[in-house]
Amino acid sequence: MDVNGTRYQLLLGEDDWRNCMDASGIPLRVSWKDAHPGETSTMLAPAANPSQLAWDARRYELTLQPRLFRFVAAPDDQAPAFERRRGAARDRYENWYWIDESRTEIIVRSSGSLETTEFWSAAQCASLCAGEGKEKEDGSFRAKESEPVPSFIFGGLSVTEDHYLVVGTVEPKGMLIFDLHAGGAPQHLLIPREVEFEPFDMAARAGGGVLILDRRYKRIWEFDRAFSIVSHSAQASEDHEDEQATPDAFHSDVNEEDEDAPACDEPRRITTKNATQITETDPVAIESLPDGSVLILDQLADPKFAGVLRYRDGLQVSKSVSTRVMLDLIEEERHDDFQIVAYDFAFVPARAASAKSEGTPDRIYVVAADGNQSYAFSLKWRGLEQIELAPEAIYLPMRLFGGKGLVGACGGAYYDFGERWIPLAEQRRPRYVEAATLVTPVKGLDEREPD
Repeated sequence: MDVNGTRYQLLLGEDDWRNCMDASGIPLRVSWKDAHPGETSTMLAPAANPSQLAWDARRYELTLQPRLFRFVAAPDDQAPAFERRRGAARDRYENWYWIDESRTEIIVRSSGSLETTEFWSAAQCASLCAGEGKEKEDGSFRAKESEPVPSFIFGGLSVTEDHYLVVGTVEPKGMLIFDLHAGGAPQHLLIPREVEFEPFDMAARAGGGVLILDRRYKRIWEFDRAFSIVSHSAQASEDHEDEQATPDAFHSDVNEEDEDAPACDEPRRITTKNATQITETDPVAIESLPDGSVLILDQLADPKFAGVLRYRDGLQVSKSVSTRVMLDLIEEERHDDFQIVAYDFAFVPARAASAKSEGTPDRIYVVAADGNQSYAFSLKWRGLEQIELAPEAIYLPMRLFGGKGLVGACGGAYYDFGERWIPLAEQRRPRYVEAATLVTPVKGLDEREPD
């Protein structure tokens, strides 16, 4: 009560506000529970509910239900070509790497000099494999022209937790492994010719190693921190227990004078049984979760929206969840023309709140095919395995997005802006429904004084 003895009733926190009712007399706890089955909080942007009210867990307040601000593209706006997504990553020293448009060069933007230069090229790979500069018996050098020089095409790129740069090679099939600490030429791990393998996207594997998405053949390949193939097939593991690729297998022990020796070294036996088969329509991106499971972005889960799946130990452990839930934050009259046909996505783990910034939940950022805006989803769980996407009313424009991709690094997401990489940053464009009615518990607010 105040100094005059007038009584007041305090509503503090989400639990108190849940006991209020909407205009239809339905308690907010019912509307919010239906919006997020199994959840204890509606978070920043709850799914559509008849109350038109939402609880902002970050600001600890009741609000009108948010609506998402959408970027309006110019009439002559051109979407990024999907072929520009060839692979990009950042190392722990903030150096950026990506594959150029010709798919024959690896480019680096150094954090120290801020210059963009060639890091490695297909010509250097061919030179190593062809044995150029091989010594004669008398100690002099000669050009080796008797063996055909293989052509190299790159596809997919990532930097592992152990600071290796891994670049996929579509032709010949395999991957280049650069030790960014030690420097020097890469090791080349080849995949057997009879194995169908075409790397498209890569992600650093939790605990070390790399995950490779083969979009063409719809497979996930997993290599551990020693770059041994990880097999989730019981039969494959039994058949090839002693035949896995190890660092020693990068270098051939075949006599160099043997004319039948291959131009590049082949690892020990790897088969398609080692890979995880994907059943979805068009997998276009791969991400790793801290628990070791894998997220796959399906570009065409339905004609207008993408889907996200979760795999663990070679099995799909979560039903596909659709980005269609973002419709909950779009005005109903605009539902028909709204779509999220995905171009790329990135996973960014939760960040605890500090004195300088608010905390954030585990998030997935999805880039739409038009390349003008990213959409943020909180990654939630129902039970032990099933994932859920909760849409967030965060406006994330992507000015002059070049199309190289969206990369999760150092607690944020980054996209290419010319030859630079800039963080995906929220711009405050708050939008809400126009009106809502809230009915408070009458008994609880009665100050017990006449009038």
